[in-house]
Amino acid sequence: MPDKNRGKATDALVELIDMYPTLCELAGIELPEHLEGQSFTPLLTDPNKTWKNAAFSQYPNPALREWAANPLSPAMRETYFGPLIEEVEGRIKAQQKEKWDRDLFENNLMGYAMRTDRYRLIVWKDRTQPQKAPIDIPHDGTLGIRPEHLRLQDGGRIKGTVTHVERLGGDTNLLISTAEDETITLRIFGQDTTAVGAAVELDYDSHSAFAFDANNQRIVV
Repeated sequence: MPDKNRGKATDALVELIDMYPTLCELAGIELPEHLEGQSFTPLLTDPNKTWKNAAFSQYPNPALREWAANPLSPAMRETYFGPLIEEVEGRIKAQQKEKWDRDLFENNLMGYAMRTDRYRLIVWKDRTQPQKAPIDIPHDGTLGIRPEHLRLQDGGRIKGTVTHVERLGGDTNLLISTAEDETITLRIFGQDTTAVGAAVELDYDSHSAFAFDANNQRIVV
């Protein structure tokens, strides 16, 4: 990696399956023919290089699982996560009404996601019945903004409270609960001193936001 690129960020889309071919190329190891990933070594030289149009991922529903990998155990409900689990579970029950199925949401709900530079689409399906239509999770509308396109700003259009702070590498990620009971992720490039419990106001540039109504029709932000 050129010294001038150390510590730089890129908006290029990469996937977990790209890690292995990337490490192999850097180590000079021959790649197996069955690999589906793409080495992102060229991005180390040119972070602004034109790259993938979309990234794909698959993961179980994380809302009612232990660290997304295991079904909830009775012991987990007795930890300090217990009230949060009950709150999230209550929202899902309110959404699903008579369709509520505990076994589905704790064990068999799988998410299939596609991310582009402008949008993220997630389809939730029962992994035991892949031929069935996706699970209908109703909502009144969706506002799509990438975490790095939000900014802390007095008088911002979104007001909320910081519920979690995570510092990864040189960046800071904030999980924010809004007055409308929505959860928003804010990514700040660099270290930030905002603490859990802080009241914050967020704003964004309209050209970076995309809104859709309950019928998934684009509306003007």
